[in-house]
Amino acid sequence: GYIYIALDLAGFRSGSMNEPLNLASGKKQEEKRKPENKK
Repeated sequence: GYIYIALDLAGFRSGSMNEPLNLASGKKQEEKRKPENKK
């Protein structure tokens, strides 16, 4: 069995690894995330 597990609560977003680089360079964070389908 597993001792530890990790949950990704933010979900997958393309380009999300670049966010800290954009914040460090002073650029505004652009939200390119598509709205989630709600039923």
